[in-house]
Amino acid sequence: MINFTKMHGLGNDFMVIDNTSGSITLSAEQIITLAHRH
Repeated sequence: MINFTKMHGLGNDFMVIDNTSGSITLSAEQIITLAHRH
């Protein structure tokens, strides 16, 4: 499971993921899936 914070501003949505440890790796396909709103 990946913990994240959903934020928004000026009509844009953001998912903020703390990956300072470098332990989370996501493929382009996974990022697209996470970013899809509907």
